[in-house]
Amino acid sequence: MQRFYAYMPVKIHFGFDLLEDETLFDLPYFKALIMTDKSEGLKSQGYLDKLLAQLKKHNIKSLIFDQIDHPLNKETIRAATAMVRDFNCDMVLAFGGGKVIDAAKLTARFAREDFSLYEAWVKSGIKPPFEQKPLDLLVIPTNLNITSSINAKAFVHDAKNDRYHRFKDDSLYPWVSLIDPALFKTLDKMTIIPAVMDSLARAFEMIIHPQSIIHRMKSIEVMRLILDHIAGIQKSPIADQTLYQLTYAIYTLHHLDMPKTKFPLHQMSDTIEGIHEKLPHSIFLSYGFLPYIDHRLEAAKANDIEIIKRLFEATPYHSNNLYVAFKNLFEALNLPAFDFQSYGLDLALVSDYMVHLKSLFPQFDALKDDALYDIIEGTLLKGGESF
Repeated sequence: MQRFYAYMPVKIHFGFDLLEDETLFDLPYFKALIMTDKSEGLKSQGYLDKLLAQLKKHNIKSLIFDQIDHPLNKETIRAATAMVRDFNCDMVLAFGGGKVIDAAKLTARFAREDFSLYEAWVKSGIKPPFEQKPLDLLVIPTNLNITSSINAKAFVHDAKNDRYHRFKDDSLYPWVSLIDPALFKTLDKMTIIPAVMDSLARAFEMIIHPQSIIHRMKSIEVMRLILDHIAGIQKSPIADQTLYQLTYAIYTLHHLDMPKTKFPLHQMSDTIEGIHEKLPHSIFLSYGFLPYIDHRLEAAKANDIEIIKRLFEATPYHSNNLYVAFKNLFEALNLPAFDFQSYGLDLALVSDYMVHLKSLFPQFDALKDDALYDIIEGTLLKGGESF
């Protein structure tokens, strides 16, 4: 499986066993703050030790900040920023999932700034007048939610208002991102599926509403890769080829510029995750994908439907009816029952979710109200026996 290097503007290295490559850690820094979580998988497999050994070999001192929980909040970023200053770190290294990377982006951004600018950014929604450059940030994603490792966005939960604040600015781009599918070998099926379904939903939207010819072409390629390799996640252990191809599919899609307004299922998912902050990322999207497709196919042109149907032809999910093909795929994933109710979701709150969606996304008009009700209810019913 081939390694490759790209620049977009993040310097990206993609391939297996990047932690073994000494040249990638020959860096001009004195002390790094390593931001991670308390995942036992990374420690038990020795990945964190490998990283620490590489830094030590190149005379880079390191400190570990592992107090990052879900959901990410402002106080975590404040604490990490204080640690960077107290120990005079000259770089930040994110080693973890999306929340870890988001925290590292904002820590690097505010390391040399007055933290009151964070509040100013939240209140105004406009980037404040920063006076200093952020610290350099090196990112090593440890799960398939690699989007944050190649974009200039970060999301922080605001418990008071039941929502996530989005920070977006070019200064949030990581300097370097090392995307190594080998690090995903410890992930279980229900950690991988949400990331894959997220990209499948985006690819579908980009086919029926492309931003450009290249967006359409790349989205077709991504859907083909996912359909060809998604069955491999049922095997244990998951084959290297499966991890490589699915990671590449996600990378291919997410390095494109994709306006948020074109992804109504993600807006629904973001809304509900904002209210139920402990809900695992994209789990609502995963179980809601099939009810969503049932309604969203109405927006697809006949030519788009035929293109997607052809992508299914060489797969075991093939059907002359595109909805049935997606249904076959969903059933083949054999998702276990998920108890949404234990996270506070309830059918009685569907109207509240609708109101919250429209308040967060006032221009949302991709689906009619009856379709939204049906999708939310269908997701909760499909998720588990408790409903």
